[in-house]
Amino acid sequence: MCGIAFCLSLRSENSEEANLPEEWEGLVAANAARGLDSHRTHTHSIPLPSRQSLTFFSSVLHLRGPSTFVQPVVSEPSGDVFCWNGQVFEGFENLEGGSDTLAVWKKLQLTGGRKEEVRKVFGEVEGPWAMIYFHASTRTLFVSRDPLGRRSLLVSRPTRTRPRLVFASVATKETQGWEWEEIGCEGMLKIDLDQFMLDGSASISDLSRNGESSSSRLPFTSISPVNTSLPSSSFSIPLPDPTTFPDGDSILASASDEMIAALSESVRRRVDNIPARSSSAEARLGILFSGGIDCTVIALLSDRFIPPSEPIDLLNVGFENPRSLQNILQLQRQQANSKGKGKARGPPEGGDVVFVAVEEESEEARRQRVYGVPDRLTGLEAVEELRRLRPNRIWNFVEVDVPYEECVRLTPHVLSLMFPSETIMDLSLALALFFASRGIGSLPSSSDPHIRTPYTSKAKVLLSGLGADEQLGGYARHRRAYETAGWEGAIQEIQLDLTRIPTRNLGRDDRIISSHSKESRYPFLSLSFIDHLSCLPIEQKMDFRYSEPREGGVAIGDKLLLRIAAGRLGLKETRGRKKRAMQFGARSAKMEVEGGDHRGGGGEKNNGRKGMGKEKVGGRGEVDALKSTNEHECA
Repeated sequence: MCGIAFCLSLRSENSEEANLPEEWEGLVAANAARGLDSHRTHTHSIPLPSRQSLTFFSSVLHLRGPSTFVQPVVSEPSGDVFCWNGQVFEGFENLEGGSDTLAVWKKLQLTGGRKEEVRKVFGEVEGPWAMIYFHASTRTLFVSRDPLGRRSLLVSRPTRTRPRLVFASVATKETQGWEWEEIGCEGMLKIDLDQFMLDGSASISDLSRNGESSSSRLPFTSISPVNTSLPSSSFSIPLPDPTTFPDGDSILASASDEMIAALSESVRRRVDNIPARSSSAEARLGILFSGGIDCTVIALLSDRFIPPSEPIDLLNVGFENPRSLQNILQLQRQQANSKGKGKARGPPEGGDVVFVAVEEESEEARRQRVYGVPDRLTGLEAVEELRRLRPNRIWNFVEVDVPYEECVRLTPHVLSLMFPSETIMDLSLALALFFASRGIGSLPSSSDPHIRTPYTSKAKVLLSGLGADEQLGGYARHRRAYETAGWEGAIQEIQLDLTRIPTRNLGRDDRIISSHSKESRYPFLSLSFIDHLSCLPIEQKMDFRYSEPREGGVAIGDKLLLRIAAGRLGLKETRGRKKRAMQFGARSAKMEVEGGDHRGGGGEKNNGRKGMGKEKVGGRGEVDALKSTNEHECA
């Protein structure tokens, strides 16, 4: 994983020095934070009469191979330059020296800068990537990201008042006026520097990922479309018992076993060859862990490929949320009577037991009350199930507690990292990812959970369960589409979710997580795994004839195939766990208490007000931004 940056500018008259903006050093520093193992800048000046100067920067986080491969890669004879931020998980076999950077670079050297050949190199790569490649003899610049947009790459296009072309993995607060936007994932940018003008009048050519003929299609250039075949008429008949898992269904059992094999292979490719830590007592792998079915299945499959003597870090985040705490306190006051303070009272129907806060409250009791958020509770349940299934593994359940004041203090930094994403929903999700991936928390003692040891995760690679909901019907909107338009409606909604994955939040998440010099990887979002699921008929992946679970109830119909698979892996408790959006489970959303209006509580339920949280953060102040959030599902 790397941070890459590029600036095309004009040299001053009679000067060989690049005319870089004064904000360039700050931009380099921000991108340097993404990779701590090497940093380098390379400048290429195009000979007169052109005054163009090309400045390349790369930082590298060493994650593959025996040693760090320094970037930018420069060919001394030709002057070609390559900045690569990515991983090759499929497509190139037997990577030389274990370095995917070297493997891609050597293939590029054989292209001669021909666009068809350059396009072919990247069309054979499956994995997250973003790149900048300069072919010196033709003075051509190629810029692109992978088809899913799993790595961030931003562009600031030249204008008459700002005559520079800039690309970067992450922007800075000082450069936010540069009109940044994310590079699209539809194809590849090709820039002919002999024709390119820096006055804002010239356009950048867009190349499709595939050639013009169907015979030239490459294996990893697009997302496979969803199987549109409709179920037989029998799937329109209500189920005799819509509250029980179909454990005896042989077709689902076979499909789930095949899915486990495909997902297991995706996990293997993402955890193989992670450099070992200096001590086997330190985890090389972390999981962003809420205790939900997606991340718990990923954690269990990861156990197959990490040496049993090494721990795996399960990163679980919880926020001190004044708004939610005040709502709980109001409920406690309603439950308590003058003689019952400090004692547990009966919960409301379907709710949890709550405790009245008292002055004599111990530090541990306060911590449980403040940070006992929904994801903490489900995380504790899930890790116990993992420990029962894999007792020889050390599962480090890292409790990342985020005090409100610390959240407020670091919100401006998070806003800068997530830019140009700038909605309230972006912020609530970015905050949860920022603190979870930072990995600073504590480990509860296995013998006494009240005893905690401060702990900071050193794992450089973090796995996420992102992508399961979009493909397997995990969102409430999928059920609504089925209820409105039947199986055809569900298929259309799943296809819509897959189509818009590249334009959603993966670039934002990469900017947040990589700021800690760590890399996120998504087993559910392998193009090969997506192809496997997309080929399956819709009724094998989800079945909304099963009842929608009440709060605390068992979920079956959404992500049916994954739930069957979880059960066959032994995760009998996890398989029925209902989905909860990350910002609500961690309570990073809607924090500030406002004038007695406490509607929404912790915000766990969607009240149907779509679009809430789509407002921009700017103009309201960082602290005010914590007052509101999106009550729709997170993507």
